[in-house]
Amino acid sequence: MKTLAADNFHPVSIFLYTASLIIISMTFFNPLFIAASAVISVILSLFAVGIKKTLKTALMTLPVAAVIAVFNPIISHGGRTLLFYLFDTPITFEALFYGICSGTMLFSVIMFFSVYNRLVPPDKFLFIFSKAAPAFSMVVMMTQRFI
Repeated sequence: MKTLAADNFHPVSIFLYTASLIIISMTFFNPLFIAASAVISVILSLFAVGIKKTLKTALMTLPVAAVIAVFNPIISHGGRTLLFYLFDTPITFEALFYGICSGTMLFSVIMFFSVYNRLVPPDKFLFIFSKAAPAFSMVVMMTQRFI
């Protein structure tokens, strides 16, 4: 595995950076922010984990995001702009757009988690939290290694 400049930083700073990326991506639901977050997550993933793993993660995540984008307008009928009827179910533009935004947000969060797994391996996580919560950090570290 190639070394990154982030490998020379303290584990707490890398953990806070990646955790803040994930939390901010899940918190703000502005379509422009979601699009920017998706682009940044792909670029960061390319630098952190490489092209091969980024493509693998993206190809596994995109179908899930597409399912969310397709099923949200079927389940949720909120919106004023009617596009068409599907089996007597109104499909609205707002519900479709909300589904696309939700799927894109899930995509960017999963891509950021792939970056997190590369930058904060389980031993660094154990180093960060072993003083405060040794049992919890050991269980989380074992779970990360299992996954």
